[in-house]
Amino acid sequence: MSHVVYKYPFDEFLFSVSDGAMVVPEGHVVHVGVQHLSDSLPTVWVQHDKDNHAQMTLVVIGTGREFEPLGIEHVGSVVCANGQLVWHVYRRLT
Repeated sequence: MSHVVYKYPFDEFLFSVSDGAMVVPEGHVVHVGVQHLSDSLPTVWVQHDKDNHAQMTLVVIGTGREFEPLGIEHVGSVVCANGQLVWHVYRRLT
């Protein structure tokens, strides 16, 4: 079983139409960060089995924003936009 790590950047368009959610191949989140210090949204690096076609949903929530904590687990937080924003990434469990 061969594994690979790919990066999945949240982008402005996706963020605006999906309420902060992104569907990616299922796997283990190995890092939440930014590709460039000036990035305003996070990038998530996920390790997964190349032959597994299941998907998972990741959700980005900004510091100070209200959210329902049921059915999600925290996978990482990141400082973006040269320290002006902090985002928290969660994986939907259902």
